[in-house]
Parts: sequence; structure tokens; C-alpha cells
Amino acid sequence: MARPFDAVEVPEGGAAPLPGDRKRDAGAAVESLLARASRVTDVSRAEVDEACRALGVDSPSSVQSEFESLYGRFLDHCLEDRKLSAEESEDLEHLQGIFGLDDSDIAGVQDEAAIRVYGSAVAEVLEDLKIDPEEARFLARLRDELHLPEWKAERILDDGRSEVRARSLDQAMGAHPSGGLLQGLAGVPVSQYLKILLPLTAVFMLAIFLEYRADVGVDRARLLAQEVSVIQNGVLRIERGLEIAAGDLSYVVDLVAEVADDQAPDRIAALERNLLAFVRHRPGYFRIRFIGATGHEIIRIGNTPGGPRITPESEFQDLSDLSDFNDTMRLEPGEVFVSPIELNAERGALEGSYESAVRLATPIDGAAGQRRGIVVLTVHGGNFLRAFERDTDESGTRRMIINSEGYWFQRRSDVESGVVLERGRSFQRTFPDVWPQLLARPQSWVESREGLFYLETVTPAPAASSPGGEAHELPLWVFVSLVPHQLLADIKVRAATPLLVIATPLYFTCVVIGCLLAGALHRRDEALLGLEKVRSAMMTAALDGIVIMDETGTTLQFNPSAQKIFGYTLEEARGKLVADLIIPPAHRETHRLGLERYLATGEGRIIDKHISELELTVCHPVTVAGKRLFYGFLRDLSEPRRGKVEDDPQNPRVLPG
Repeated sequence: MARPFDAVEVPEGGAAPLPGDRKRDAGAAVESLLARASRVTDVSRAEVDEACRALGVDSPSSVQSEFESLYGRFLDHCLEDRKLSAEESEDLEHLQGIFGLDDSDIAGVQDEAAIRVYGSAVAEVLEDLKIDPEEARFLARLRDELHLPEWKAERILDDGRSEVRARSLDQAMGAHPSGGLLQGLAGVPVSQYLKILLPLTAVFMLAIFLEYRADVGVDRARLLAQEVSVIQNGVLRIERGLEIAAGDLSYVVDLVAEVADDQAPDRIAALERNLLAFVRHRPGYFRIRFIGATGHEIIRIGNTPGGPRITPESEFQDLSDLSDFNDTMRLEPGEVFVSPIELNAERGALEGSYESAVRLATPIDGAAGQRRGIVVLTVHGGNFLRAFERDTDESGTRRMIINSEGYWFQRRSDVESGVVLERGRSFQRTFPDVWPQLLARPQSWVESREGLFYLETVTPAPAASSPGGEAHELPLWVFVSLVPHQLLADIKVRAATPLLVIATPLYFTCVVIGCLLAGALHRRDEALLGLEKVRSAMMTAALDGIVIMDETGTTLQFNPSAQKIFGYTLEEARGKLVADLIIPPAHRETHRLGLERYLATGEGRIIDKHISELELTVCHPVTVAGKRLFYGFLRDLSEPRRGKVEDDPQNPRVLPG
């Protein structure tokens, strides 16, 4: 059986991919595995796990989203003929098993597929504007096969009917061409023109008056939205970088955990070699540290200008007095401490060029749960800055990255991929009135004499950023965009166009459009009047009694057949409760409770019962002008007609509403 899988080419060798790339590659590898197999059941769970591990994904459950996508594609393929064969069901069950998906994992996928299949079937059935008994049985069988709840199937069916009714009304309105522009407009009353042209003229004059301000507002909003997008994109890249760094930290912790309890020299040496290889493939990290529970370094791998190196024991330091060490030691296993952005330094001494750094640290415990120390990963901050500067342009705006102390970082021309922390010019001192407002109103615009400022912050989750679940007093990184007032003034100059030059032809165009609209509205009113006449004729000529009631159960229409059956005139029935007119006293409370339940939940069954010698059918409501109307059809089953109706197997007891 053909399947919707492709033999996707999976990259091999080269630098280790990022975690997100590994997941996509693992999904592609499993898809290729399925494509090469003659049948889905030929692929085992072990083969799927091996394909994932070959690409560095140790836990196939982390590729769950890719597996759900593959399962959904296969399910759509199986449901192309709107049914599942025994072989297809077996394949789907096997696919769920080798992917390790629970029923809850695929419930949403199955539900969406069922809605698509049932919706397409409803659209085909309603092409002839009706549902015959055979089509109704087909839809019921399809609903059961798809395990679609009855209320959801009814909603899809109601939506389909609404589309058909709207299409029919459009066809009815467009079935009477005017025979020409002048001929179509000749019969329109003058009052119809005035109702359209007078408001149109007032709106046009107001639009001309406000056009200048509108143009300025649109250009200003576009500029500000662009700045918000640039800042938010930079923030997303930073957050993504932090997620990747946290994943690498978890990988390093797994390596260090192997020697946490047994720190024999040969095991330490082997771990140093593994970490050295890791740093060699990750040039974006300054150093990796394993610090013991007493604060003394056990392992330090540094990424120096000459390449990665293992720091000898003679250079190890006692870091027990550092706040980062003490804060991290108080964290729970799995929590991560993230330092503010700052210059790369060791004990206060800058290392190499002026480059920014961020430290991620997490505690590590032994097998028995004793605290063995912490692992620290120092990340090159220049990577984050380059991600932020990727969206910069020459628009004239100023975009800045500020640390929690209010000092900003800027790129220095004489140091490649480096940054300089300008300690003499903090943001607070340069813009003293703006800084408190930005912190008090993040993600909003603050206006000052320099221009408009916009701020976004990047702060790790509180539980992972400091001990005890308390957030840092100030955000770690602050991204600020400044739009100078000169740019806003330039927008006003460009928007000052000679509107009066084009006002006259535009107005005459509006007059023509208004005339056409008046004609269209007049024809629509005539079409609706015709439809009302047709409906009234059908109500009058119908042999069955027809009763229309609103949501409160109040009678709105009572056709002549119903008047003949019950002995009420239309004037006597209108405004009365339907239950008081046609429902026997023994059934009135049940009728009232059923109506309340349907209005509250949207769930309920179509009424189809015999009342004395009458058959009553109440269809699903039709919404008109925001109100739901219920249509009741009453058929006289008195002898000799009753036996003929009840014995006919082709006569549907419930009319589709």
C-alpha cells in the first residue's frame, strides 16, 4: 500500500547539529526508514530508536512532535476513501506503537482528520440542497466510523446548511439582472438615493478633513511596528540562544555526573578529554568548570585564542566566596542559575579583548543525593549581540542592549566580534527621565524630548534564575529602541499631500458608487420581498401544520393547517406559548426543560413523537437576526393515513433541520 512518506536525505558527519536540528534530522531519518519499508508493520520500535540515537537523540520521546506529524500524514492518507480497512487500522496501531505515542498524544490529530473528512462528505451531500434518507444513513455511518461526537457532527452539518442557504439566497438575489445601468437605476426611488448619498457625502468630507492625520498615523504606526518587530525578533533569538546553552549545560552535567562520586585521576582525565572535545566543537563558550562542594575547582576547560586547553591543577582557584557559587549551590537539581550580561573576567581581571559573557550554572548531586558541587558554562555574549544586530538597518533609529545595571554594550570597530562596556555613560545618566518609566511599563512606548523609546526584557524563569524562586531585582538584559523626533517630523512632511486636487474626481466616483449601491439595495429589498411572498405562499398551501416559535417558546407563526387542526386563529395563537397551545399538560414540563437544556448547552435531540393522533417534529433552530427560531411540523395521523405513514419504511421519522 502506498504511503505519504519520502526518502528524505539525512545529513551525516560534520559539526554536531543544534538540538532543534537533531530532532528534525531524527524525524527525517525515521520517515526515510518508513519509506524504504514495504509496509509500516515491517519497521520495529528498535529500528526507530536506533535511527534517533544515530543522530544524537537519546530519547525518542523528545521527537514526539515529529512523530505526531508523521502519524497525522499517514492517517489523512488512509482516510482519503473515507474509511479505514483492517490493514490500515493495523498499520496505524503499529505506527502509534513504534512512535511511543499515547492515545492522548494522537487524540487531537485524529479529531482534526475526522472533522476534515466529515466536512467534505457533508459538502458533497448538500450539493443538491437536500439530504435524502440514504444520504442521512451514509452520514450517520461515517460519523460512527470516525468516532465523531454527535454534537460536533451536528455543528458541521449546520455550518454546511448555512453555507447552502447563503449560496441559495445569493443566487436568488442575482437571478434578476437589471438589463443595463440606466435601466436598473431608473426605477429606484429618490429617497433611496438620498439615504445613501447624504451619509456618503458627510463621510467623504470627514475623510478628506482627516486624511492628513490618517496618513501620518499609518506611517507612524508602521515605523513603530517595525521597531517592535525588530526588538522582539532579537529577544526571541536571545531566548533561543539561552535554551541551546541550557541544553548544552545539561549535556555537560551528564558527563560530569559519571565522575561525581568517584573522582579518580584517570576518570577525571578522561572527563577532561571529553569536555575538551566538546569545547572544540563549541567555539561559542569561553570555559567549562566543575567546582567541588567546597568551592575548589576540580576541572576547568578554557577556550583561549590559541585554542581549547585543559587548565592544570596548579591554576585552580578557590571560588567558595563568589556569590554565583553560593547561589547555585542552594538550587535544586535541574534548576539553572543565569548571570547578568557582563564583561568576560576572572576574579575581576578582564581576559583578552573586551568581550561580554553570560554564565549558566547548575548543581550536581551524587548517586546517594549528596551535593557534589556545581557545573558552570560561560557563554560568549557576542553571539547574542550579533543575533540582535542582524535586523538593524539605516532607518535612523537607535537600538541598544542594556544590562541590569543600566550600562549598554556597543560594538567596537577595532575589535572583531567584540563589545565595549562604556562605564562612563550609563543609560540612567544619559536618559534619567526615561529609565524609570521603561522599567515600570515594559513592552510599551515612552515618549521624551529625545523621541520614542520601546523596551523589551529577557529574564529567565524565576524558578531557574535565583535561589528560592525569587526573580532578579532588575531584568538581565534590556533591549531598547529609540525613534528620534526628527524621524517623526519627516513622516508628517511626506504625508502633507495636496488632497484637494484629487478630492473632486474622488467625490464623483463616490456618487457613482452610491448610485450603484442604492440600486443594489433596492433590488435586494425586492428580492427579499419576493422570497417572503414565496415563504408565505408555502406556509399557506402546506397540508401539514407549521408552527414557528422563538427561544422563549412564544408562537410567531401559525399556518392555516395548524389553525384548522387546533382551532386557533393566527391572532389568537400569536404571542402565546406553544406549550399551552399544542403540548398536552403531561408533557409541558418535559418540553420546557428540554428547551432550556438545548439553549444552555447546544445539545439535545430533535423532537419526534406522537401527540394523540398527530406526529410532531421540531427541527434544529435557524438563526434569524441574531435570534434562534424553532420550526415545528405537525402531521395528521388519523385513520386511514396513520397506518400508511407508520408502515412505510422509506418514510424518515426525523426531518433533517
